[in-house]
Amino acid sequence: WSSDVCSSDLWLQHDGCSGGLVETGTRLDLDSELKGDETVVSRGAGCPPTGAVELWTIQDGEHSPNLSAAFAPTIIDFLERHPKRS
Repeated sequence: WSSDVCSSDLWLQHDGCSGGLVETGTRLDLDSELKGDETVVSRGAGCPPTGAVELWTIQDGEHSPNLSAAFAPTIIDFLERHPKRS
């Protein structure tokens, strides 16, 4: 582990993705302190069907955001769409 390696890079490697993160054009409203859809969704390119990497970046947000009511159902939906391998 190196301080210059992002956790998303480690997950891309772990999941066998052949590319880096690419912005999807999807925006979410996950920070209750910021107006509108402030969160940019980036997805790993070239991931196999058994892998999925997403980075949700809250633009102009704090390190510890005040999560909106939309956060929990959004993260649960992601996890259900990408079940853990057994």
